[in-house]
Amino acid sequence: MVNKKQISGLVFVLIYIAFFWAILFWSAGKVNLPFAWITLAIYLLTSVSSVFLVEPGLVSERLQFGGKGVNRKDQILASVSFLFFFPLTLVVAGLDLGRFGWTQSFPPAIQAAGVVIYVFGNLIARWAVASNRFFSTFVRIQEDRGHVVESGGPYRFIRHPGYAGAILAAIALPLALGSIYALAPALIGSIGFIIRTYLEDNQLKNELAGYLEYASRVRYRLFPGGW
Repeated sequence: MVNKKQISGLVFVLIYIAFFWAILFWSAGKVNLPFAWITLAIYLLTSVSSVFLVEPGLVSERLQFGGKGVNRKDQILASVSFLFFFPLTLVVAGLDLGRFGWTQSFPPAIQAAGVVIYVFGNLIARWAVASNRFFSTFVRIQEDRGHVVESGGPYRFIRHPGYAGAILAAIALPLALGSIYALAPALIGSIGFIIRTYLEDNQLKNELAGYLEYASRVRYRLFPGGW
């Protein structure tokens, strides 16, 4: 049965998505952008599904943007990174695809590949959220919720699959939309997330019981066999 927390989460997701994709279409000055509608549908489907796949307590946790124990530096870094992901990537893509046409031609095959990678990145990120009861919006040791290390799902392979999926989806989005120029803000936001990964990993090692042992078993933060 759907509860009030899930309804709140669903309303937030719908407003969030409507706002940012409205920015894309407004920047473009038109709505006849087929790949924009495809990526919108993908993001809508994965985001709405995520609301109902996680426990209600996590929905409430993810709707909090402050509060006790939140790492303020991470809050600032996350907010700046999100700014480059959304709305700046969408603004640049819209201006490129609609009003100015900076990217003169873009191979449909690369756009299709971008859509596939975008789907894959979103699924990894949503899998991470569904597998981790403590997947908060900002770094916080959730003592009030009995915070423990989660090592199931994608956490068996890398320590920060949520970041990995988000970065993959963010870089794939400009390719799916067909805008080379939108890669610039997407890459800047991705660098911010990579820095967040490093800082969060250090905090968890110092403050979360059992995380050091987990880190010794799962060696890589973002990319299996890489880093």
